[in-house]
Amino acid sequence: MNTSRKLLLAAAAAAALSAMASSALAQASSSASATAAVTVVTPINIASTGSLNFGRVVLDGTANDASLVLHTGDSSLASPVHATAVTGTAVSTPTFTLKGEPGQLYDMVVTPSLIIGGSNRLTVTGGYGTGATNLTVAGATVPFVYTLAVPSGTAATTYSGTVSVSVTYE
Repeated sequence: MNTSRKLLLAAAAAAALSAMASSALAQASSSASATAAVTVVTPINIASTGSLNFGRVVLDGTANDASLVLHTGDSSLASPVHATAVTGTAVSTPTFTLKGEPGQLYDMVVTPSLIIGGSNRLTVTGGYGTGATNLTVAGATVPFVYTLAVPSGTAATTYSGTVSVSVTYE
């Protein structure tokens, strides 16, 4: 092979290698971009006014547990099971008001709470109805249903404690 042909082949090979190297370097790094956004919403808040008072009851003396139920705004026990409300006894329910981002979905939890009388303990449970489906900045009152389970043979005394409600955005 003559020298000029060898030089021509060497130059062609060098050009090909250079093109491959440039192509490989171009593929070794790349970049892209995406838009970024955030929506800051009004913090959620829950406040309560009033207290939960099931009033005074007499158990019916059977071996059955009593069930006392109060709805938000009730002024008397509605059909207590295995117990009788003492006439003239006041009952009350707290009012829970939510504030937050209008239209935002939320979840509420009523923590089962113990009310204590001496060494005896009773459990209050609760749930919320279909009231405040859309939060408003001005506040929405949420209706609750509270249930107090009173086992048969429960000692006659005054029981007290707290009821806790928490709320979070979904």
